[in-house]
Amino acid sequence: MQIEEFVSLWIRLQQVHLQPEVEDGITWKWTSDGNYSSRSAYRAQFIGSYCGYKLSLIWCAKAENKCKVFTWTLMQNKILMADNLARRDWAHQMSCTL
Repeated sequence: MQIEEFVSLWIRLQQVHLQPEVEDGITWKWTSDGNYSSRSAYRAQFIGSYCGYKLSLIWCAKAENKCKVFTWTLMQNKILMADNLARRDWAHQMSCTL
């Protein structure tokens, strides 16, 4: 497979025509003006990822911060309930004693 990839790259590079009179430049493709920003780099990390719910709605809610954090943690499936505790091999009871 590596030889095929190399040949494919070689063919593509043969089609590139350099222009010595044109000065080289760097363009950041994740912004409309071509300039780098940490915001665009952060957003670029998540290109192609999918979130079925809007977590931003949690942070905009009129609720106490501890409720927002709990809801956010719940939506991330990080609450240490019995199934998550079992997956981590932590000691736990399978039924709630409340």
